[in-house]
Amino acid sequence: MKQNLLFFIFTFSCLTAFSQPYENKGKEIEKLVQTYYEYGMFNGVGLIAKGSNIIYKEALGVTDPNTKEPLNLSTPFNIKSVSKQFTAMCIMILKEKQLLSFDDKISNYLKDLPENTKNITIRNLLNHTSGLRDYSTGDADYSDWTNKNIFNFLKTDSSLLFLPNEKYYYCNTNYALLALIVESIANKPFNHYLSENIFTPLKMNNSFTFHDTLKFNETKKAIGYFYITNQTKEDTSKITGPGGIYTSILDLYNWNRALTNNELVGKSTLEEAFKRPLLNNGKHSNYGFGWVINNDSLKTVEHTGGDGKNYSFLSLLRENNTSIIILTNNGSNTFFELKRNIQNILLDKPYSLPKKRKPKIEISLTHSDIKKYAGRYKITDNFILTITIEQSHLYVQSGGENTKDEYFPLSKNEFFSKTEDAGITFTKNENGEVNGLIFHYFFDGKASKIE
Repeated sequence: MKQNLLFFIFTFSCLTAFSQPYENKGKEIEKLVQTYYEYGMFNGVGLIAKGSNIIYKEALGVTDPNTKEPLNLSTPFNIKSVSKQFTAMCIMILKEKQLLSFDDKISNYLKDLPENTKNITIRNLLNHTSGLRDYSTGDADYSDWTNKNIFNFLKTDSSLLFLPNEKYYYCNTNYALLALIVESIANKPFNHYLSENIFTPLKMNNSFTFHDTLKFNETKKAIGYFYITNQTKEDTSKITGPGGIYTSILDLYNWNRALTNNELVGKSTLEEAFKRPLLNNGKHSNYGFGWVINNDSLKTVEHTGGDGKNYSFLSLLRENNTSIIILTNNGSNTFFELKRNIQNILLDKPYSLPKKRKPKIEISLTHSDIKKYAGRYKITDNFILTITIEQSHLYVQSGGENTKDEYFPLSKNEFFSKTEDAGITFTKNENGEVNGLIFHYFFDGKASKIE
């Protein structure tokens, strides 16, 4: 229920120039975040800065609910999909060294690819316009996969969703292949190239991947845990490229500043990362090289990452050199609400402090009350929810996941999870027949009933 839905959670903000003094904004943000923390809605770190002027930075909560070790600004978090921009930067560095071109065919570097993938370019992978399927939406259990497993998956399931550059489709397979291309050209493991060319030059001393075993095992990193149950779950993924990076909020601030100052690649190369791609139909996508590109006056670029426990948000307002960075290891759907409120403070827009949540109380329903909800519901063409009823209990399973989660009745048509901050409201047509649902999980995803 976690990763697949996050493919569709990219937020786009229309930002304008700040007017209120920065000191006042910092105080407002501090009060806002503190309120979320006191109500148990946030455990993590935040940093807001304009250039070298940091107006807010704070660490609130614990690295692990079991040890109660306090967070600090140097604590590494699993940033999940925000990792993609670092993978893209490795590709850009190789391009500046004239070891590749963005428009090279990926078959130049990855041998034994299926025939129908050989027109895919590196740029297609970077922009998510390759047409490849996402490995995490299939039926396989990929919990212990490596990038090599993804390459083998591609060789057995190579049918394209569309021809290269016809559409945009957010796909983790793309960035796993980019990491393999880096390894092929550099002739060294991806994590070594990443460290040597980005982390070390930028003094990102609290940044590493799962493969950097010494740092991974010895560092007091943030351990992801579920919002409702406080159950911890260590990420065992060995996949790098689409995710896999642990880093601190201060390191991410150094990263944003390095981008602004063109410290790693030249300005013209970096502009490629921040360019909205032109598709074959003449329309533009809004995904650059590891960044979502917002069409606003401040030239905002941003990215979100998450998995149900760890969530990250990194934004760079390029026109006025402002960074917004938020990391949590205790995922709640209030994370995006908090993000929006911080942005509204910076934009002098209305916002509201959160209200303490009331506990959800389960009611009793009979089998006849809930059997009508069984079926398949489509949120998008690539994301289907399956509802099953077993002995008067309602279960939800998302496409590409092998597990199903029980949801409990809050009313006759509303159900909630006891393990995640998620819920479902079923909808009916004018004849009283169930025709869809609204899935409440960081955003309200409407789904139509298809079976």
